[in-house]
Amino acid sequence: MKATKRKILIVVAVSVVALAVIASSLAYYYQPVRGTGYASSTDVLLGENVEFDFSPTQGIGPYEYLWAFGDGTYSHEKNPTHAYEGPGTYKAFVNVQDAAGKHCAWFTDIIVRLPPPSQPMVFIDDVSYPSTFSNPSGDSYFDLYVDGKLKISHSSTLGVTLEPGTNPELHIWFYWYAGDGYYVYHGDFLGHLAVPSIQTDLHCVLHCDPQADPKFWLIPL
Repeated sequence: MKATKRKILIVVAVSVVALAVIASSLAYYYQPVRGTGYASSTDVLLGENVEFDFSPTQGIGPYEYLWAFGDGTYSHEKNPTHAYEGPGTYKAFVNVQDAAGKHCAWFTDIIVRLPPPSQPMVFIDDVSYPSTFSNPSGDSYFDLYVDGKLKISHSSTLGVTLEPGTNPELHIWFYWYAGDGYYVYHGDFLGHLAVPSIQTDLHCVLHCDPQADPKFWLIPL
């Protein structure tokens, strides 16, 4: 009986020593998790997919992944695919944890650009006042409506974009300065503009003349 107990104790002691040797060896040879990250492209158009991946070269598997794409969305996949919903520069990163609880991270910037327009555009950079509506004693201004929507007012920056080949309804309200901070209504004109179908982008001035027919036309800059 005593011999049996002695054998058991010897086996246990040898096992403990062996486990200690194995653990110390693993501790000696263990390297913290490291690896290489990948993005299929770091400069994409809006809506295009970006493929991400991270390949561990150190550490002990299995690995856990937490991807943050820089736009408030996340993924726990090893190699997720993501499409951004707005233009800008996003800092995407992944946090990787191995079975030993060690971490590493990889970062990259993703530039998302707006796609080019599907067709050329017409840009109204300014509006030409009718000479009869110029007020020699003070300032004057106008409000420009395109298809019923206010696009330019006296307090906004000039600039309207029109689709080539369209026929929008234009409505211009003219005012002139009467002094003491007051503007007086001076007249308005309603009509349509035949926007030319052009091969390249066109920057122009919108001209309005109440004596002309049509009342509105574009003057290229």
